[in-house]
Amino acid sequence: VLFVPGLPATLSPAWLVNVGGITLPTCERCGAKTAVYHCPQHEANFCTDCNELQHQPDSVFVYKHERRLFKPQLISKIGWHIEGANLIFEAVAKHLATLGPRNGRVKHLVALPLVGTGKGGARESVGDLVVQLLPVLYEALDKYGFDIALVTLRRPMFAAIQMARQRFPQAFDALSPRLKPQASELATVARQGNLVLFLGSGISAGAGMPVWSSLLDTLAKKCGLSDRERSSLRKMDYLDQASVIEIRLGGTESLAREIARHLIIHNYSLACCLLAGLPVHEVVTTNYNKMFEMASGSVGLRCAVLPYSPALGIDRWVLKMHGCVDHPEDIVLTRGDYMRYSNRRSALRGIVQSLLLTRHILFVGFSLNDDNFHRIADDVRQALSIKDQ
Repeated sequence: VLFVPGLPATLSPAWLVNVGGITLPTCERCGAKTAVYHCPQHEANFCTDCNELQHQPDSVFVYKHERRLFKPQLISKIGWHIEGANLIFEAVAKHLATLGPRNGRVKHLVALPLVGTGKGGARESVGDLVVQLLPVLYEALDKYGFDIALVTLRRPMFAAIQMARQRFPQAFDALSPRLKPQASELATVARQGNLVLFLGSGISAGAGMPVWSSLLDTLAKKCGLSDRERSSLRKMDYLDQASVIEIRLGGTESLAREIARHLIIHNYSLACCLLAGLPVHEVVTTNYNKMFEMASGSVGLRCAVLPYSPALGIDRWVLKMHGCVDHPEDIVLTRGDYMRYSNRRSALRGIVQSLLLTRHILFVGFSLNDDNFHRIADDVRQALSIKDQ
């Protein structure tokens, strides 16, 4: 197992494993060559030559047997990859033993690709590979105490893993008996196309992005506030903190540029990736960064960002309630920005109100203390109250 040196500090450490030295089974027909095929009909392993001899289509019956029942699979390759995963986990555990988790996580997060399904020879045996790999992953969870993310790049592989996970009772142990039916209900709503995501800054924290308190403190240092001044500033509301910092930095444009500079991203969080994989077509966010758009692109979905690009010929749209780093002039952060929000962004406000009235909204990483959201939600409550009357 080789540790990969020289990666930037912003990236997670990486390992490579060479599994070519694993002993392979011998052919059960000739006994002299390495077996690369397994025949479930004969319950035997064969080398390439003996596989062809054993399944020679010399009659109609054998021909049907070959086409319908005989499914050659590279069991040696699958064995290589399973053993490689074990070796990787062992090496990673030793490396992480003296290190703390990154980005505020409680446990370390170890990412593993669906080994062998690129050009490693196991693409045609994904089902068998998944069935053999999942017990290894659950065993590693118990043995080493870190979290594992099994990463796929193709939807069929992702679906195969999700189906196989249902065989393992520990797969959803994190959900309490009260939450499991709610999760099933959300899944049904998503499949029906009625789920909308409302995302806050909490989904970005797992990738190392600053939350508002730390971002404002960093900007306060940038504009030269002393430790005592920053301590007093922290007692103020976030909007008022931003207003003070705006004045010290020299105006709205300077504040917006500094915010955009601190929110440049190079990767996305696990939570963001999982959310991007949901069958959701409308997303609302108060985040300025482009993390969710990047994650959506990684799962093959094209995004339009409202109000900056038309929602035509795309897979989903993302409404940026408070602006985007690509348009720092539109960023909403200070008390004054919030007071002018209704006048400047009435169209966006109307879209959010419509979604609150007609869709099932899942809030993730959002504290529900945003003044703009409360004004919008209050308008919806009043509309529903009038209807009831």
